[in-house]
Amino acid sequence: MTTHRKLRLANVRIINGTGAPPVEDGVLDVTPDGAIGFAGPAAEAPQVHGADVRDLRGRTLLPGFVDCHVHMGLSLANGPFHALQNDPALTVLESAARLRATLEAGVTSARDLGGLSSGFREAIERGLIPGPRLKLAVSPISHTAGHGDMHLYGGTITPTVPELIEIADTVDEVRKATRRVLRQGADLIKICTTGGMGSRHDHPDDEGLRLDEVRAIADELDRHGGKPIAAHAQGRKGILTALRGGVTSVERLGMELPPSYRQFLLFANGWSDADDEYCLRSTATAGWLRDLEPWFVAYCLPEGHTPRSVPDELYFV
Repeated sequence: MTTHRKLRLANVRIINGTGAPPVEDGVLDVTPDGAIGFAGPAAEAPQVHGADVRDLRGRTLLPGFVDCHVHMGLSLANGPFHALQNDPALTVLESAARLRATLEAGVTSARDLGGLSSGFREAIERGLIPGPRLKLAVSPISHTAGHGDMHLYGGTITPTVPELIEIADTVDEVRKATRRVLRQGADLIKICTTGGMGSRHDHPDDEGLRLDEVRAIADELDRHGGKPIAAHAQGRKGILTALRGGVTSVERLGMELPPSYRQFLLFANGWSDADDEYCLRSTATAGWLRDLEPWFVAYCLPEGHTPRSVPDELYFV
C-alpha cells in the first residue's frame, strides 16, 4: 500500500499478534510508502502534521492473516470443466475477483499451490489489481494418472489450462519439469506424493512420486537457490516419501494419521539442526511421542544435516 501522505487511524483497538493484551484507544500511523510508523496507545502517539486522520470509532485492527494453501486460479463453479465452458478472459477476471475478496477478508499474504500463473503476482506488485502478497507454485508436478493429472478418461482432453499441469514419470522427467516450473516464475515447487480426493484417476492412499523422484527435485532446487517444496500427501506411505525426500511442508497431512502422528510431524519438522542425543532427549519430555508405532520414523537430524540431507538410517522412538 502506497499513500501520498501519512495516514493515521485513530480510536481503534489494536491486536498486535504477539499474545499481548489488546491496546484500547489505539493509534496506527502509516507512512507514505506504506510502512507502519507507529502502533500503540493514543497517549504515546507522536505528533503528526498534514496527515489524513480517520476515526475508526472503536473498530479493531490486527495484523493481516497468512493463508498457506490456496488455489486462486481454480473455480468450483463447474468442477473440472469450468475452464472448458467459459471464456479465458472470464476465468482470469474471476481469479482477480477471488484475489480481491481474499485481501478484503484480511489475508495479506497467501501461498498459491497450483493453478495461478506468475502474471497475477506481478499484477498485484505493480498495483494493477488488488490482492495479497503471493508465493506461487504455478504448476504442480504429478505422475501420469496422479493427483495432478486432470485429463479426462482416454487421456486426450484436459479440462484445465495445460501449461499449469506438469506430468512427469521418471527421475529425468521430474528434473525437467522442475526446471520448467522455475522458468514459469514459481517461488516454490508443489509435488504430489499421494493421490487425492479431487483427482479422477487415483485414491488418497495411492502413492505418487517415488522417493528417488522427490530427491531429484530437492537436488534440482538446491542447485537453484534452495527454493522450498510443498508436497500433497494424504496416505501414510506418501507422507513418509515426502519427508524422506526432503520436502519443506506436507499439505493435506493427517487425513489418515492419528493426532499424535500429526503432532509429531509438526514437532519434528521444526528442527533444522539437531543431533541425535538432543533429539532423543527432547522426545522424552513429550509424552505423546511414546504412543507412536515402531514404523513411524522419528525425523531426527544428525549434527550438521538439514532437512534435505536426512540420512537413510531410521531412528525410532
